[in-house]
Amino acid sequence: MEGTLIETKSLANGLSLEMYDRSRRVAGDRSLVTFTAEIEVDVKPEYFEDGKPESPTYDDVKALLGDRVRYAYEGVRNFVPESEKQSVMDELKAYFIDSNLAYVSSPQFARRLVLRKYIQARNPMKAWRRI
Repeated sequence: MEGTLIETKSLANGLSLEMYDRSRRVAGDRSLVTFTAEIEVDVKPEYFEDGKPESPTYDDVKALLGDRVRYAYEGVRNFVPESEKQSVMDELKAYFIDSNLAYVSSPQFARRLVLRKYIQARNPMKAWRRI
């Protein structure tokens, strides 16, 4: 997806958070302001060494998901006047950082994301199940 990279942050858990402005003009001086945050996570064998018999194996997960999974967050505001576009973008970014930065920086984030993506891919109806 195209857009302008706003900032890249190195997280405490070793992952890299990329934040984008994917806004576009919709009519006259009005825009659809879109902030996105993305994290690419490698599928690693150590995520599946918990010894629980119900846990998927590394090979199962890698066969279904591939080498990497992606976390994505999107904040959107529609029909924003051009004069307010930057302040709305700043608000969307600040909201993400205030409400999600601790979550995506957690040491367990990468493992839980990979497991969640695996559950969603295998059975979307069970995607709500707590990991």
